[in-house]
Amino acid sequence: MVGVPGKYKGCETCRRRRVKCDNMRPICRKCVSTGRSCEGYERQMIFITATPEDGGREPLRPAWDDLLFLSDKHSYYTTQIVSLQTKLAHVSRGVSSSIFSPPSYELPDFRPASSSGEFSVSGQCIVNIDSASEPKSGLCVFLYEPNNCSSSPPETSQWKGPHDYMNTVQAAGPQAFTLFPAHHFFSRTAWSLLTRKATHLAQRDWATTPWQYYPKSLIDRLFDILVQIPDLLERADATSHHVPTQDRQLKIQDLLTRCLYIDRQLNEWCAIAAQDPEDSHRHSYWISRSPQTQASMPFSETFAFINAATAVGFLYYWMGSLLLNRSILNLHRLFSQPAVDYNMYPPVLPVELNIDVSNYQRDGIFAANICCSLDFALNTSTQPDVLAGPLAVADMYFKGFQGGGQSQLETACPDGHVFQVEYASEAVKRGTCAVGVKGKDVVVLGCEKRSAMKLQDTRITPSKLGLLDNHVCLAFAGLNADARILVDKARIEAQSHRLTVEDPVTIEYITKYVAGVQQRYTQSGGVRPFGISTLIVGFDKGSEVPRLYQTEPSGIYSAWKANAIGRSSKTVREFLERNYKDDMDRDATVRLAIKSLLEVVQTGAKNIEIALMAPGKSIEMMPLEEIEAFVKSIEEEKQEEAAKKKTGRTPGTGTATILTRGPDDAE
Repeated sequence: MVGVPGKYKGCETCRRRRVKCDNMRPICRKCVSTGRSCEGYERQMIFITATPEDGGREPLRPAWDDLLFLSDKHSYYTTQIVSLQTKLAHVSRGVSSSIFSPPSYELPDFRPASSSGEFSVSGQCIVNIDSASEPKSGLCVFLYEPNNCSSSPPETSQWKGPHDYMNTVQAAGPQAFTLFPAHHFFSRTAWSLLTRKATHLAQRDWATTPWQYYPKSLIDRLFDILVQIPDLLERADATSHHVPTQDRQLKIQDLLTRCLYIDRQLNEWCAIAAQDPEDSHRHSYWISRSPQTQASMPFSETFAFINAATAVGFLYYWMGSLLLNRSILNLHRLFSQPAVDYNMYPPVLPVELNIDVSNYQRDGIFAANICCSLDFALNTSTQPDVLAGPLAVADMYFKGFQGGGQSQLETACPDGHVFQVEYASEAVKRGTCAVGVKGKDVVVLGCEKRSAMKLQDTRITPSKLGLLDNHVCLAFAGLNADARILVDKARIEAQSHRLTVEDPVTIEYITKYVAGVQQRYTQSGGVRPFGISTLIVGFDKGSEVPRLYQTEPSGIYSAWKANAIGRSSKTVREFLERNYKDDMDRDATVRLAIKSLLEVVQTGAKNIEIALMAPGKSIEMMPLEEIEAFVKSIEEEKQEEAAKKKTGRTPGTGTATILTRGPDDAE
C-alpha cells in the first residue's frame, strides 16, 4: 500500500525524486526553481499487487535517472550516479582502500579518430554510502577511460593496469549489461556517430536484451534510432567515391530511402519529446533569457529543459539530425550526376524520393540549438562526458568541417543576417544595371554594356543577356564568372527537362531552379553564395502572357511587371513605377526600357543592349541603329521638356515666334 500519510511532508514531485522539499504552499519553490511542475501535497492511496517473482518491489528505474534507491539489509540510501571520463593511471589511492584522489577533470577528446577498431573502455565503479546522514544518502562514481585517449603507463600503483580492463563491449555480449552498473553505461552512440562507423548496438539483440529488467525511457528510444545512422553514414561515404554508374545510382537510391525513413523516425520522436509527459499543455523545453548567460555566450537566448535527461536527449537529436541531413543532401546531389555507362543526362528520382532540399538545410539551426542547450545541460547533468559528442559536432560545423570555407559562426549573425549573402548582394549593387519590362504581348530585357577596350574583340566577349532555351532569356547583374556557371546549370536543366518530359520548361520552373541553386550555396560550408541577381523572361508554351521573374543571391524569386537590378537599381525602379502602364505595345515597351536605362547610362546607345521576346518566337536582339533611333527620340523629348520647364511654353510658340515670321508665313 503506497501513499499512506507518514512522516514525509514534502510535495509529490520532491517525494518521487527523493530530494528534500522546502514545503512551501501552495507549490514547492524548489520545483519552480528547477523548472518542474509541482504536483502538490495531497496523498492518494494506491494498491500494488505483489507477485512471487518480484516480491512486491518497485520496478527498476530507467538508466538515465541519476538517482538510485539502494537497500542494505533494513537501510535505504538515495544514491546519485556520477559518470566521469578520466585517465585511470593518474587516479591515486591512499593507504586505506576507502580513500582515493581522482585527477583534475579534462574535457574528453571526441574528435573523429582514424582508427577503425571497435570502441573499448576500461573503468572503475566506486560507491560511497553515508550512513550517518539523515536521510541516508550515497554517491556512485563511475570512472572510465576509452581506448582513444592517450596511452597510460603500463603499471599503476595500487590499481590494476588499464589493459586488464580493456575488452570490447561487443565481446561481453548483451546479457552482460542487464544489471547495474554495466547497464547504465554501455549505450553510447557519440563515438560511432563521430567516426561514422557502424556499431553493434544497432543489432536487434543489443536493442532488447539489456532492457530485460529496466524500462526503456524516451532517450533510450532515441538511441535505438541513432545507432542506425553510423552505418548509413559509412556506406554513404564509401558510395560517394565510386564512379557515377547505374549501379551507384541504385545504391544511392537505397541509401536515400533508408535515410529518409530514419529522418521521419527522428521527427516523430521529437514531436513526442517536445511535450511534457506530466502536462500535455506544457513544452519540455523553453527559451531562457538569463542575463548571466547572455553576457558570456554568443547567443542571446538559451534553452531550459524540464530535466537533465531531456536536455541530453534533445542534444543528441539535434546532433544526429545535423549529420543525417548533411548526408541526405549529399546523396541527393550525387544521384543527380549522369551515369557514364548509360547516358550523360541526369537521372530522375522516384516520386517518394523527390524531396524539397530546403527542408534538409537546417544544419545551422541544429548547431545553434546545441550551443543554446549546453549551458543548462552542463549545470544539471551528472554525466558531462556524454555532452562532448554534440559539442564536437557543433564545433566542427562552426569551423566549416575541417576548415573548409569561412566559418559559419562568422557568416551567421544572431539577428538573422547572413553576412555572406550580404556580401553577394553588395556585389550585385556594384554590377551594371539590367532592366526588364512587360508589355501587352512582348517582354523586353535591357542592360548596360560596359565600354570595350581598344584591343578587345567584342565579337566573343560574353553578353549579359543569355538564352536558356528558345523561349527563355536571362539577364544578370553582378559577378560575370558566377553568372557563367549559373547560366550553364540552368541551360542543362532546361535541356534535361525537354528530353525527359518532352516539353519545354515553364518560366516559373526554370526560375525556381535558378533560385534553388542560389539558395543551396548559402547553406553549405566551404562555398559562398552566387554574387548575382537575375531577371528571367519568356513565354510559356501555348501562352501569350509575358513572364518576368527576378532571383536574388539569397534564393528568393518573385514575379514583376517591370524591375531593375544592379547599379542604381533603386533610381531606375522608381522611374519605372512612375512611367509604367499596362497593355503597352512593342514600341512603347522598348521605349520605356531604354528610357529607364538612360537614367544611369550616360554614354548613349552604344552602351545599351536590348533583347525582345514575343509569343512563339525566339529572342530578338535589337540592332544598334534601332536603339540609336529610340535614344535620339528620347533625347529630343527631354530637350522639349527642359525647354518647356525653362520658358513655360513649348518650342515654336509664343510672341517671339510671331515676331520672327516672314511675309510668306502670313495666311
